[in-house]
Amino acid sequence: MGRRKFWLLAVMIFSTLICGCATFMQYGKLEGNARRNYQRGNYDLAVSEADVGKVLGVHEIVTGKINQIIYVPSSTTSADTSREKSVASGTEKYTDSNGKTQERTVYKTVYATLHVNTRTSSASLTGSYSIIDVKTAKLKKTDSFSETDKFECQWATYSGDERALDSDDKKYGPEMPAPIEEEMVNRAAKKLSVSLARTLKDYAR
Repeated sequence: MGRRKFWLLAVMIFSTLICGCATFMQYGKLEGNARRNYQRGNYDLAVSEADVGKVLGVHEIVTGKINQIIYVPSSTTSADTSREKSVASGTEKYTDSNGKTQERTVYKTVYATLHVNTRTSSASLTGSYSIIDVKTAKLKKTDSFSETDKFECQWATYSGDERALDSDDKKYGPEMPAPIEEEMVNRAAKKLSVSLARTLKDYAR
């Protein structure tokens, strides 16, 4: 069948509404009949996009929209774990069985509580796209897509004696704030763009 020629509008504009959803893929300028037909339902929408495709001289056109954006605000949870360890606390002298004075290490048990904090946030986008044959204005393919960007940060504090902690307890990174909503959505959109471009490239082969 050969390589298909597409008009893929790569610029996606996301406008978060009060209801927490809705956005769309910008199609550029639809003029004349194409713009007037835009709101007449799926068939007329396909016809209008096909009209644009004819003007641009392409065989197939891709249209799409973002149906929903779900943003989960930052939240932080904490879990406490008790630690205890026997550690050297000094030395003492003693007399061995031969009557000689010796020195030995004295141990004691120390305690600590590890406070592990986990901060999470996420943004998810769902939408759909259609591939329309410009010549016949028929839908050749429709599908849905989704992408999620997740943020997670863990850091730890402790109370008690630091010597009771394990080496793994000290490997946690610093506390970090979660990205703002717009940044989370933009990151999810970039992932979605890459995924959708790969899907369309496979279709075009």
